[in-house]
Amino acid sequence: MPLQSHLDNKALEELEKKYDSALNTRDNGPVISKLLYWAMICFALYHL
Repeated sequence: MPLQSHLDNKALEELEKKYDSALNTRDNGPVISKLLYWAMICFALYHL
């Protein structure tokens, strides 16, 4: 019998939220997002 067979989807989702460090990131603000976007565009144009 598999180890996870007694856990339902909700319990597995809660475990993932608790232990998955990739889910603990926060979104960048709109100003930083636009700044990063234009910095990447300028970097790409510089390397053409």
